[in-house]
Amino acid sequence: MSFYKDVVFQNNQLCFNFRVSGILKVNNMILLHKKKGDQFWNLIGGRVKLGEFSDAAVKREFWEEVKIDLKVKELKGVVENKFKFKEMIYHEILMIYEVSLNQEQDDIWEKNGEEDLVFKWFHIEDIKKLDIKPECSKKIILDSTKEIIHITNDEIR
Repeated sequence: MSFYKDVVFQNNQLCFNFRVSGILKVNNMILLHKKKGDQFWNLIGGRVKLGEFSDAAVKREFWEEVKIDLKVKELKGVVENKFKFKEMIYHEILMIYEVSLNQEQDDIWEKNGEEDLVFKWFHIEDIKKLDIKPECSKKIILDSTKEIIHITNDEIR
């Protein structure tokens, strides 16, 4: 089955997103990225395509952005997120997975990826101090239990 459009709906100044991201942890380092010019970091991920399962979307996004072949391990959390960004109000469902390398890759420390993105490895102990969006995803990144965390985050109120 081929997938076509991202699961995103826009109506005037309101946009709904269905997104996924992955926590890639290697030697207590977490890989994050940001758009050039942004002041905040994100877990690597993106929009799910219509007809695509969320775990497959995580694999696809990592491959598209940094050419890393992953194994999707387990769902760590779901964030129902409302926020404003560049005059648009977003309502987003974000599924965050724990992921691992499918095989050892020597070049994972020098990932550049897409031209408009910056990739960087951060030590797990530095995560609390970083500006990561959504902020509440830090709780999921740092959680060591096997429970799925559900967070409702409303930055519009």
